[in-house]
Amino acid sequence: MNKFVFLYFILLPFQVFAQRNPCQDIKTTEDKLRGWKAIHSPYKDMIVIQRVLRYDNKDSTFLQINVKSSVSNQGNKGVYVLFEDDSVYREPEMQISEYYIAGSFVVVANIYLTEANLLLFRNKKILKVGVGALNKSVSSKLSALIPAYIECIIK
Repeated sequence: MNKFVFLYFILLPFQVFAQRNPCQDIKTTEDKLRGWKAIHSPYKDMIVIQRVLRYDNKDSTFLQINVKSSVSNQGNKGVYVLFEDDSVYREPEMQISEYYIAGSFVVVANIYLTEANLLLFRNKKILKVGVGALNKSVSSKLSALIPAYIECIIK
């Protein structure tokens, strides 16, 4: 009997984690001075889902990819997303941004979610992203959360 009680308390945190609602991770940031409010998934993740609501009704929803690198990616362009079914989303001419923060280069690409691509990101798991000349694998945990974050933000 003691073994079963012990095992129950060992496995309980895994059950609780598995039942956690991803919408609880969604945050809101507001800038009343500039007239916008952002609803977003955690900024700490490599891929952030964000919806920006502007007071002039020019809203946008996008998937932001942030890749850290020890070398500059300046002059490169394009964003690529590999899904678990081996299909690839490509925007080879997309302009990307690069920042130098705390000793690392951070390359940023924003994929605007439209009627044309929304179902793709909503229904498929992302395995890897490419931004400019950089490629980065996506953790299975984040890959599973992205479609859920999209659902939470666009509702």
